[in-house]
Amino acid sequence: MIQPKPHSIAIYARTATISQGESTGLDAQEARCRREAARRGVMVMRVYRDEGSGLRLSRPGLDALRAAVADKQVTAIIVDSPGRLARDGENYATLLAEWRRARVVIIVAGQAA
Repeated sequence: MIQPKPHSIAIYARTATISQGESTGLDAQEARCRREAARRGVMVMRVYRDEGSGLRLSRPGLDALRAAVADKQVTAIIVDSPGRLARDGENYATLLAEWRRARVVIIVAGQAA
């Protein structure tokens, strides 16, 4: 299991709308991601959140996360599901390639390490 530096873990959560149900809302996603961090024995440095479409690559929270990765402040990102990062396959591939070059580990909550 890859163990990123404890001070460099971030959570990313996104909902398509403010009114999404409790199981898919931002707080629920963050809670599942925090449980994953605790299960792995790592501490979360920061949480980045967005409310809006996953079809756009430019979102305030995602933009801030990408900047933190570029500044080498983040070495691992925990998400509730891959679809939280992007709904468009090309955008998803762009993020993965960008973060792979930066040696960032993507952790999906609930998946085996």
